Amino acid sequence: MKRIIPLFLAVFFVTGCSYHFAGQGSSLPESIKSISIPIFESDVQQPNLDITVTRAVTEKFIRDGRLKVVDGGADCLLTGTVKSYALEPVAFDSLNRVSQYRIKMMVKIQFTDNVGKGIALNRDLKVQWDYNLGAAIPAAETARNLANREVADYLGDRLVGLILEGF
Repeated sequence: MKRIIPLFLAVFFVTGCSYHFAGQGSSLPESIKSISIPIFESDVQQPNLDITVTRAVTEKFIRDGRLKVVDGGADCLLTGTVKSYALEPVAFDSLNRVSQYRIKMMVKIQFTDNVGKGIALNRDLKVQWDYNLGAAIPAAETARNLANREVADYLGDRLVGLILEGF
């Protein structure tokens, strides 16, 4: 038994395993080195949400660094359309006024491999984010705008994980 354990450990370390840390590998083919992300479309009546979402997603891919973000002629293309956006009250104060909202957003995503296999991903992603209201109307509007950026950042994180890491 004492001989089996060192033998097992030696085999394990020599052969290695396929596990890797998030952000250090990619499930994409090696031929894909750049991505283009045009401004997302929006089917909702929420001012500047298309720009907020596009900016957040683009920044997440830039920070990740595994794909170079370019304007055109990229190895792959990521397009999206905000299909739904809703605010739902989730908490109330002692006077029964809304004190916290939940943003629910659904975005249709299409990821196209321009080098090889065409459309590699075509699906709807749902994201949500809770935020607290401010006491005054301007503070409430500021909180909603900040929450829109946060939910867009969360969407960007999910897309980087889904496209580059396969989860």
